[in-house]
Amino acid sequence: GPAIEKQGDLAAILTNLNEGDILFCGHTHIPAKKSFGKNNVYYNPGSISLPKGGFPKSYILYENGNITVKDLTGKEVEL
Repeated sequence: GPAIEKQGDLAAILTNLNEGDILFCGHTHIPAKKSFGKNNVYYNPGSISLPKGGFPKSYILYENGNITVKDLTGKEVEL
């Protein structure tokens, strides 16, 4: 998908989402899942190196239409 590289890119992405689109975004180092907009969902995978907020090191899988956040042992992280 599109990347945020310059000022205004995030606003352009958010204003062009279609109903039901999923937004994957990182950088906060805190895993998250939040509903917004017109049946949209925001996911943040967390961090495999420097997690924050007491969360374990984690990553996200998008496989066969399923989205899962897991820690480095493979256990699912509850969001």
